[in-house]
Amino acid sequence: MKNFCFLTLIVCSVLMISACGKNSTPPGSEVRLQSWIDAPLDGMRLPLAPYIIVFHITDSNAVTSGELTINGNIVAEIPNPEGDTNYTVLTYNWQPMDYGIYTIATRAKGSAGDWGDYAKVVVEIVKPTV
Repeated sequence: MKNFCFLTLIVCSVLMISACGKNSTPPGSEVRLQSWIDAPLDGMRLPLAPYIIVFHITDSNAVTSGELTINGNIVAEIPNPEGDTNYTVLTYNWQPMDYGIYTIATRAKGSAGDWGDYAKVVVEIVKPTV
């Protein structure tokens, strides 16, 4: 039993260390326009209150802005606050107007004016329980 626990500990340690390694792209390949949403997470249930949406945009070249849509409506195009960088974090202070299900989507705009694919999450604004 001791050997099994020790072996399990070693395997878990190796997996955790390898997960922390640098994620590099193969030589000759380029990172294309990408966006991902850090907050909120897909499937979250949130109160009817202000919420800060956090997302990243990146490209192999400079990214100029990120677009945020909620339920298919563009609510903001946020310029890259760091200028001509190829990676940045953007935030938006969202005030949901009512209870219900919302689809939040983001995408990155490159320096050539092209847009990347949407990253999407679906959240639900719920009534408080007593």
